Amino acid sequence: MKSNTFEIQTKKQAIPHHIKKELDCLTEDFNIANPNQKYQIGCLYQKEMPRRKLLFLAKSSDILILTYATGGIGSSTHFLFIKYDSKQILDLWTGIAMGIFMPTSLDEITQYINSRRNLNWGLNTNMISL
Repeated sequence: MKSNTFEIQTKKQAIPHHIKKELDCLTEDFNIANPNQKYQIGCLYQKEMPRRKLLFLAKSSDILILTYATGGIGSSTHFLFIKYDSKQILDLWTGIAMGIFMPTSLDEITQYINSRRNLNWGLNTNMISL
């Protein structure tokens, strides 16, 4: 990650199309709201509203870093690190944390993960929850 040059994005449309398609396949519809849009923050299901809200997006030529919020019984922040090529996802790392963390830089994400990676209930990385 430190050797790549990343471009910070502010809209979900910056997610490469082929990655979005694979995320749709994994989740049966990876619907996500842009940062300024409403999403399903509560426990009541509203089909027309996205289940996720984009918090941070950065991409290089082969790595996508995405954080987003989900609501429900408790709000959570999801972290996706995706290594990709022009056709497919090559590798995927996920993490989930309780509460909403709104990073503004890659350094903040790295510090957040490093400070919680060995805590009980600090950061769950042994499960996939997209």
